[in-house]
Amino acid sequence: QVFGENITNNAGGTSCGPQFWSYVTLIVMAWLGVFVLQQFTEGHMVAFRQLEDEQGALPFSQFPTLNYALQNSEMVGLYFAASWCPMSTPVTNLLGEAFSKDILLPPKESASIFGEDKHKFAIVYVSSDNSKEEMEEYMKEGWIAVDFDSRERMALKKQFSTCAKRELAELEIERKYEIPTLMIFDGAATHGILSTNGAEELRKHKDDPLAYWQELQQRMREAEKTYAI
Repeated sequence: QVFGENITNNAGGTSCGPQFWSYVTLIVMAWLGVFVLQQFTEGHMVAFRQLEDEQGALPFSQFPTLNYALQNSEMVGLYFAASWCPMSTPVTNLLGEAFSKDILLPPKESASIFGEDKHKFAIVYVSSDNSKEEMEEYMKEGWIAVDFDSRERMALKKQFSTCAKRELAELEIERKYEIPTLMIFDGAATHGILSTNGAEELRKHKDDPLAYWQELQQRMREAEKTYAI
């Protein structure tokens, strides 16, 4: 009797003991936890908890630009887009309007990765533009651009399987997300991904998208504690 003492029922058979039903309850609660998270994220399941690796490093520490934003912001929007992409422009404009001030600015050359105070939000731009000049002209003031000529820019596209169609051959990946894609990260603790559907959420909650993501952040943390996901 692995799950505890069996109890004889009226028909002469056996029924599972209380320890068995405890296991069943835990399984049901875990399933409900996943269901609840799906509702909070409007059907888009997210891996919002990223664990440290064997050396104790956070999962995105190999990406200096993204890491800078995560270390100095409560929340980060990782934005994949391009000036030549007509679908990117409406999202870019909404993002610029919603976060025109009070965002983390790009680091100065001599600045430490750790600032004194965390900002509420940061935008990291992963460009699919044709040139560095196009990228700089297209991005909004205050955005933190991943250097156009850096390996990091292409490495981020591979990491998150997100790019323009024209980049697929060079990257040699199976694409999961097209451009524009806006991913929202929790800047605290383990730097988990809160949402991969930030562009649509930005459209739907354009009056105050940060408030929506903050609520999502709080609910997910509560769900994580409750269901130990």
